[in-house]
Amino acid sequence: MGGYRGSLSGIRPDDLAAHVISAAVERTGLDPSSVDDVYMGAANQAGEDNRDVARMGALLAGLPVDIPGVTVNRLCASGLEAVNQASRALRLGEGLLYLAGGVESMSRAPWVLPKPDSGLARGEQTLYDTTLGWRMINPRMSERYSTESMGETGENVAERYEVSREEQDRFALQSHQRAVAAGKEGRFDEQIVPIEVPPKTRRDEPTTMTVDEGPREDTSLEKLAKLKPAFREGGSVTAGNSSTLNDGAACLVLGNEEAAKELDREPMARDRDPQGARAGRPGYRSDRPDRAERGVRVAGPRVRRGTRDRRGAPQRQRRRDRPRPPAGLLGRPVDDQPRLGAQAPERPLWHSDALRRRRPGRGHGRRSAVAPVTACTESSPASGSPAADHPGRTDLARQPRSGRRTCPPYRR
Repeated sequence: MGGYRGSLSGIRPDDLAAHVISAAVERTGLDPSSVDDVYMGAANQAGEDNRDVARMGALLAGLPVDIPGVTVNRLCASGLEAVNQASRALRLGEGLLYLAGGVESMSRAPWVLPKPDSGLARGEQTLYDTTLGWRMINPRMSERYSTESMGETGENVAERYEVSREEQDRFALQSHQRAVAAGKEGRFDEQIVPIEVPPKTRRDEPTTMTVDEGPREDTSLEKLAKLKPAFREGGSVTAGNSSTLNDGAACLVLGNEEAAKELDREPMARDRDPQGARAGRPGYRSDRPDRAERGVRVAGPRVRRGTRDRRGAPQRQRRRDRPRPPAGLLGRPVDDQPRLGAQAPERPLWHSDALRRRRPGRGHGRRSAVAPVTACTESSPASGSPAADHPGRTDLARQPRSGRRTCPPYRR
């Protein structure tokens, strides 16, 4: 990963995508014509990554022209969403082998100028920077919802949960130190694909980039404390304790058991059988396994005071943080909509290096992984109380109304 305006700023995002796609094909030794589809996530798509960068990257990587590509956008989770969609296609049996990942070039995000509504525009015109944040905001959106940037949202979170500037700086320093230590230990060596960086001037020679530019070994609490707030006057979020803007790309190979055998490869991670993974979990019903799990929720690291919890939050805040039904359920009768609940994952997501070092074993093998789940149950006069299916679960002891679906209380 290159830093903002760093070593990779001279490389187009579609070329970055092509580089990792070709490396994934080469390293696994798969037949390019056996790929069913290419999924890539991209949050910007306002410049050189427009017009389906997944398809462009696949073509530039030399994949056959009859292999399609699709680009998805879930902002910061776009790459993960691409992997999720490829995994979902595998489980549905739509294909045997997929390439999935993401690409972004913040350095090459363009300035954009909107077209006039009609005729020739007169007077001052506004150029929008597409690197980060909102642009060309719908007036109705700004009236009904917040259109603050990520940095301003960070300020809101720090104020709400009373996270001090020192706590944020300490967390950021620990993140840098861990990343630097992992790099020195070689934990990323098998993941990073070396790339030739073009010279910035005619006098310079081409170089090869083999390390991430984001982690900084020379940072310290003293240096972080000297930085000024970046998003709000008198705030606590700075360029040192917030996430970086990067240029880079990544690509994974996803396949079923048949594809793994053909490639003679041992999977680094396995997506558990959905029904098998649900059995025995809160909210699971053997007669309706398709209704047991409604989705995946991943808990990320966060800095937060232990003295404040969600019970002390105001009612409006609790209502805003409450899980909402998927968009596909909107418009359905209220009684026909499942009520969603979420709980923290029972085990964390594993880094690929940790997957390789784990001991083999069924379900807990060194190359197996598990995705946390959310659970939901359906209850009716015929099926009885959900508490009957889960002895000892006091949070399910309430008797639901007839024909209503209920879930365990939402937990942070």
